[in-house]
Amino acid sequence: MKKCLRVLMGGLLVAMPMQAIQAAVFVDDFNSAASSANYNVVQSSADNKATFGWDYSALGIPSAPNTTDSSTFGLKLESNIESAQVTGITLHTLQSFSGNYRVTFDAWMNANGPFPAGGTGSTEFLTAGVGGNGSAVNVATAGTSGSGGWTAVSGEGGSTRDYRMFKDTAEQLPASGQFNAPSGNSSDPYYAGFGGIDVGTLPQNALAPATQVGVTGAGSFGFEWHEVSLLVNPTGGTGGAASVSWSIDGLQIGTLDAGLAAFNTDGRVTIGYTDIFTSVSDNAPFSFGLVDNLSVTAVPEPASGLCLLGFGLAMVRRRRA
Repeated sequence: MKKCLRVLMGGLLVAMPMQAIQAAVFVDDFNSAASSANYNVVQSSADNKATFGWDYSALGIPSAPNTTDSSTFGLKLESNIESAQVTGITLHTLQSFSGNYRVTFDAWMNANGPFPAGGTGSTEFLTAGVGGNGSAVNVATAGTSGSGGWTAVSGEGGSTRDYRMFKDTAEQLPASGQFNAPSGNSSDPYYAGFGGIDVGTLPQNALAPATQVGVTGAGSFGFEWHEVSLLVNPTGGTGGAASVSWSIDGLQIGTLDAGLAAFNTDGRVTIGYTDIFTSVSDNAPFSFGLVDNLSVTAVPEPASGLCLLGFGLAMVRRRRA
């Protein structure tokens, strides 16, 4: 029996180098302004802002779930602050990525209340994507601008489509079959695990008691930390084309399929913020997106790990014989 265990351990040790490949190839904790050196920041107007190393504890927001040092610094994103126009801002990593990889980050969205409806100009979108070209601004309305495969989510659930996916400038609707739910509206029961946050109990209520009150609608994204994931598989789509699977807190929202209509997955990782409406928030200090702990991890092809495990098990069976 001990010999069998030694052989099995040997097989697992052979597999260990494959696990090492899963180490992060890009990490940013956004703890200081120095993080800005990792990105090309582009915007469609001057009425957007990215603040690196912003201390979000100023609004009583707790440390992000994947923070390892208990710090409360992150990337704050704002859009359409005062000019009443459709606009957006996108950060493209200077580093490019290809093959099988996973993008993960912690995200929080804030909005002006009261809730569940939100105040004037409360609906804005946090964007994230892959295959960015380094220069396009991802604005979450069809035909405006964008590059690669990317996603957008509203904060307070105030849009007809709160969960959106895009290929370059083309929005992919639920009818395309690429969403897990029949609708992208936050009211769809599929998203019911999100939302229901009593904003009046949050520390920011003390700063704006007249507006930061009420309970957010079921299915809405805002006022709590979420882990967002984009999993890229270069052969995961129809006919062996690429795919990008979007998940929030482990719930798969949808999968962009390049076999249905082509888009790039090789390129820059993008993070951004956009307002697709001309109305301006009536309480701008409470309208923003927050990103922390961005990580890009190389993912080995599943077959490789299975082959190595199979080798180890085969060796055990051989010793028993």
